[in-house]
Amino acid sequence: MFSKQTREGGETIRQDITIIAGLAVFLIFSVFTLTSIALFPDGFSPFENWISDLGNSEYNPSGSMIFNIGCMITGISMALFFIGLKRHYTTEKNKRNMTLTLAMGLFSSFSLIMIGIFSEDYPQEHTLWSGIFFVALIIFMILANITLMKHKGFFKPIGYYAFVIIMLDLALIVTKVMGMKVPILEWLTVFASIIWILLLAYNIHIGKPSVHQA
Repeated sequence: MFSKQTREGGETIRQDITIIAGLAVFLIFSVFTLTSIALFPDGFSPFENWISDLGNSEYNPSGSMIFNIGCMITGISMALFFIGLKRHYTTEKNKRNMTLTLAMGLFSSFSLIMIGIFSEDYPQEHTLWSGIFFVALIIFMILANITLMKHKGFFKPIGYYAFVIIMLDLALIVTKVMGMKVPILEWLTVFASIIWILLLAYNIHIGKPSVHQA
């Protein structure tokens, strides 16, 4: 049998891994994206260019691989973070909800990895996985917010911020379905989402040890 101190030490290590994974999501995506923008040859504007244009080898021959690799590594980091998020915020009352939330989070992470694999060089596959990513992301955030807002260790303003992101994601999906080109909505949705993950990581950091709090 493990001692209480040993178990608590193991939980602390897992929490630290979750926090690091959340920080990595923000840093990796930001660094790889900004590096790819710097290598974009004809000038890049979030008002004119979709994020995925950075991964197009025709548009961005020097920086496309950097962006696509960044998406894949970010997706892996997201998956690690979501696994830790479930462990940190699961209680006896919300086990089923957190399991469903984790499943959708892992699906969105996987779709981001697939966006990196199937860049705009593969239009059909890229469109499919990009659509899946944004739909999965909005479902995940709705499920996560519903569950987390009921947890006493959760900082409620982060939840209110998540509702803003959900509205941005909905607006993005609607404009794409209507055939409107509003790239800035995509930029706002993606970067607001990774900032949300960073805030969740910080919430876990300041709340330690709060695993399994009701």
